[in-house]
Amino acid sequence: MKVYVPCHITSIFYPVEKRLELREVGSRGVGFVLDKGVLTYVKCKPSSISRIRVYSNGKRIKDCVSQRVVEDILRKFKLQRDVEVYHEFSLPVGYGYGISGACSLGTSLSLLKELSIPFTYNLACEFAHVAEVKERTGLGDVVAESVGGIVIRRKEGSLRTGIVDKLFENGYILSAYLDEPIYTKDIIDDEDFRKNIEWSGKVYLERFLSSPTLSNLMIFSKRFAKSSGLMSEELEELCKEVEKGAIGSSMCMIGNSVFSVFKNAKEAEEIVDSFENAFITKIRNRGAEIVEDT
Repeated sequence: MKVYVPCHITSIFYPVEKRLELREVGSRGVGFVLDKGVLTYVKCKPSSISRIRVYSNGKRIKDCVSQRVVEDILRKFKLQRDVEVYHEFSLPVGYGYGISGACSLGTSLSLLKELSIPFTYNLACEFAHVAEVKERTGLGDVVAESVGGIVIRRKEGSLRTGIVDKLFENGYILSAYLDEPIYTKDIIDDEDFRKNIEWSGKVYLERFLSSPTLSNLMIFSKRFAKSSGLMSEELEELCKEVEKGAIGSSMCMIGNSVFSVFKNAKEAEEIVDSFENAFITKIRNRGAEIVEDT
């Protein structure tokens, strides 16, 4: 069985981590779920000892969030299995597109189905969210990717413990990125950045929620990116370039990349070729799904 999980761009956020249980840890904020995403499938068989191997676009990777998901599920259900996880995706890693979250959720859904364990969607999402929190690869991507749309995370935590809302909108995303990636863990573990993010995130999320429109979201997202200290001068210049004809633009959280939102694909297509590294995708108003059941 193959599972498709969409990617996600966060535009405003702040961490909320002082909670008793990891499933209650996360972030509050807003973001856009993308039509581009991650395709995942799992192979597993009984084994005297558990072995886990993860492959991304054909290359083996170690000590990743997908491995953590497998470990947690096998431990929870007291199982030993030889497991292989395969991910396929086209977007670059480390640029704020929520790829680790999509891999985590795809692994959880695929493995639980492969093991024939009775489960609900929310439980699978919780395994994925907790693994992201443990690995410091994300605090809210899994929640957004599980539901789709322009997602407002009103309360932190997994899908079972948090509270999500949405803007009822369609549109297209143009995103451009620079050469060097930025990794989420490096930012959320930096005390100075955390303080700035927490203050700015609370201020601009509250201002957006007081009048929740798409245009206001883009205005306050850019203000958050600047006031938090996350947006570099180079990204600010790139923002101006991708904003031509758009509703607005801002930085992808947390990556060396920017995005802009358009009502029509044609407007984005007119400028995308002017960037060395860029793509266009639609806002996806649904979450994960089974794309092949074998």
